[in-house]
Amino acid sequence: MKEKVKKELIGIFGNRVAFHQIERMLYSSDLGTLPSLVKSQISTNPDAVVQPNSGDELIELIKIGMKYKTPLTPRGSGTAGYGGAVPTKGGIVVDFHRMNKVIDINKEEKTITVEPGAVWADLEAELSNHGLALRLYPGSALSATVGGWIANGGGVGIGSFEYGFIKNNILELGIISPKGPKRLTGDDLDLVDGMAGTTGFISQVTLMVRDYEDNVPVLGAFPSLESLLGTFEKLMENKLAFWEISFRDPLHVKLTREAVEKQAKRAPIPSEVKEPKLPEDKFIAMFVYPKSREGKVKDKLLSIVKAHGGEVLDEELARFEWDERFYPMRLKALGPSIVPSEVIIPTQRLSTLVQDIKRETKVPAFNGTLVNNGSQATILTSTLDDERRRGFPLAYSTSFVPIKAAKKLGGRPYTIGMYFTDDAELLFGKDNLLKIYGVKKEVDPVHIMNPGKVFPTSLEKGSPIRKLNLMIKLARSLTGVMEATDRLFGGKPLGEIINQKTILGKLPFGKEVAWDAFACTNCGYCRGECTEFNAIGWESASPRGKFHFLREYLKGKVKLDERMAEMFFVCTTCRRCNLACQVRSHIDEHWTLTLRPAIWQGGFNPPLISQTQAHNILVDHNPGGIPQSKRKAWMPPDLKYREEGEIGYWAGCNASFTEATRNLAVNSVRILNEAGIEPTYLGSDEWCCGGAMYVVGCIDEVMETVEHNINEINRRGIKTLITSCSGCWLHLSHFYPLFAQRLNLKYDVKMRHVTEIISELIEEGRIKCKFPLRLKVTYHDPCHIGRGGGIFEPPRKILASIPSLDLIEMPRNREHAGCCGRHVMRYPQLGIAINSSRVIEAEQTGASALIGCCPTCENNFRIGVAETSAKLEVLDITDLVAESMGLPTLVISKLAKLLQNN
Repeated sequence: MKEKVKKELIGIFGNRVAFHQIERMLYSSDLGTLPSLVKSQISTNPDAVVQPNSGDELIELIKIGMKYKTPLTPRGSGTAGYGGAVPTKGGIVVDFHRMNKVIDINKEEKTITVEPGAVWADLEAELSNHGLALRLYPGSALSATVGGWIANGGGVGIGSFEYGFIKNNILELGIISPKGPKRLTGDDLDLVDGMAGTTGFISQVTLMVRDYEDNVPVLGAFPSLESLLGTFEKLMENKLAFWEISFRDPLHVKLTREAVEKQAKRAPIPSEVKEPKLPEDKFIAMFVYPKSREGKVKDKLLSIVKAHGGEVLDEELARFEWDERFYPMRLKALGPSIVPSEVIIPTQRLSTLVQDIKRETKVPAFNGTLVNNGSQATILTSTLDDERRRGFPLAYSTSFVPIKAAKKLGGRPYTIGMYFTDDAELLFGKDNLLKIYGVKKEVDPVHIMNPGKVFPTSLEKGSPIRKLNLMIKLARSLTGVMEATDRLFGGKPLGEIINQKTILGKLPFGKEVAWDAFACTNCGYCRGECTEFNAIGWESASPRGKFHFLREYLKGKVKLDERMAEMFFVCTTCRRCNLACQVRSHIDEHWTLTLRPAIWQGGFNPPLISQTQAHNILVDHNPGGIPQSKRKAWMPPDLKYREEGEIGYWAGCNASFTEATRNLAVNSVRILNEAGIEPTYLGSDEWCCGGAMYVVGCIDEVMETVEHNINEINRRGIKTLITSCSGCWLHLSHFYPLFAQRLNLKYDVKMRHVTEIISELIEEGRIKCKFPLRLKVTYHDPCHIGRGGGIFEPPRKILASIPSLDLIEMPRNREHAGCCGRHVMRYPQLGIAINSSRVIEAEQTGASALIGCCPTCENNFRIGVAETSAKLEVLDITDLVAESMGLPTLVISKLAKLLQNN
């Protein structure tokens, strides 16, 4: 890209434009995995990526595109697999991530007006606050954007049984083309729906919504496809008012379960899957209706299901499967790749479609959704494969088999995008397509708006996808030959292997990282949850972006550089991504145990403060470099402890050496003493748990520290170890068992966070919170004991036991809680941005105190309170317990002031 173009882009977008090589590469693909041979036919790497935040900036960007004849490719979250968001001639990718605002909610008219980058799940949450709900949303609603779903086309999602296609639920739409802004309604929406931004950028959308109601999911199991389809037919005949009906075949159910179990066993600490299990060898259907319709729907539904040989499964399983509706691709963890195909077909032809596919190729797993009161069905087929084997490009041709079969039965591809332009007339109709293309030529005479999409090469004579289109035609016509050739010469899936020439090859857990990098579905669910991505905003900050980088790295197509290395180091290890991941990858553990050590060994260093802390831990056994002789200085003389015994207390470095947080340790032991427990305390023999070292990659170096601590714990006879530090809890409970195996040491210690113990002591009547505390407080769930250990309820039970205390929850709580911004010291600007967001969220509850149970969180929040001038006091939960029990506390003046003000 020419320097003068770069200067103009920087002048408009500032730090919201990226020219970095790896960053640009991360915006060169979407959810689909194209074989390299196919991808090489077009120029997918953009020359720049911009992130506009207003319609005015879009207008200025289009002027630059027109001036320099530079292609502009719009991108929502990149969660479709049809190539609509993939560049064909380089140019500029326009990432709408920052245009995500809700502009207006009209409760009387039942509408919501939003910017195109708004995520569907966020809209549903916001609407619920107003007693409203979306009519329908995509199956990828956790990451898909409003503009992206409309531009991609297809438009079938959850709720389409009642409300049809998304186009039918748009009241008005704003578009910006080279001719300027325009408002569209009615039939003019055809100029945008499924057009992939070829006629202009979507700038604003007004959607029709519905009143909020609880949905009732009913789950049915059927012995055959005929039984399932017979049920559908009878339900349609009776015109039962469902909102959503979806289904899965037995293979999809089986592979999903196997994938979940495999990922659980592949975890650094293997676990058993405790989720409810669907019956095997059954077709599964989900029937969903608003609760107000139950009297008219439920009994008839149950009767029809039973009459067709089906079985209604229990409500708990139905609710679990309904919560799983956004995760149809969990089975990809078995691949690690997948060959998908998606079609829309008359529902009565579904059985024939499945038979025709069976005749042509090996049977794929499939799932689907009924549309327009059951008259149509979308079918997504999935065939497991391995993109690393040489025959993968041949196997990819099998994705055309369902499409070919569907077209013969009156169906069509789900949408067009870049790969099915020859079918555009089938979807849009010949006359309508010609009309839309005429508008396209009028508003975009130099074809800068996403060239190579939607329109067939017979219309778009200068299309950049002509070679790609020829390859697709060849693959369609020779599917059988290609599949036979693949069987003979394509090679087997490679399994859990890793290229030993890479820096990952020498390290433990390397094969799991490589596998999960290829198994990543590119769904983008991690982006919305990722603390780092939400603060930085670029794809490289997200787990999806990092896995994309790793795939290209392992293929030898890209090298690690300092900026990308830093993206791995800035991760806060908040573990939000672990819970969001479609294939249940152990992302936090991958970064901590494999990637960061590999990156450090590769010559890329973490922040200087991390290096200093690592040195201090090795030399002085604590991150601050404080003499170990002062470790016991936190302990007042009235506390009672033992030198040996089965119950131990681990103070941690923060409480031991930091004045602001030593109250955690003092309170904890004082409360234990009050219950008659004198815990074993290691004193100066307690070394740092080492967390500050191995979270930045010092795995080998930390082993001396780990070995010392394990030996000392064992020597003292400790069986249960209590700590008030959530970081220490995570490291001692999750990572020490792994390190103990490596060191061949016994480690049979049960780790307990102090909130678990206090909650149990209160429940058993061994201690009592008797003095009232008239305070309004809000509670912060630390990442490490929350998502890391599922410790959500014990702290809340403690707060509920304190008389007159009023707990006000923050909007993001429990597993959805925000991070404290752990990197305040390592990356001040990033850390404070994350931290301030959480502090403001706490202040907006109206609470006078922010309660934590982690010294790191509490230190960070004190910084955040000062930065934001929030009217909040930061206290530890043990402060409140000790005060209510009548025990002396180190924060008595803070509590007295708060109580006086309340």
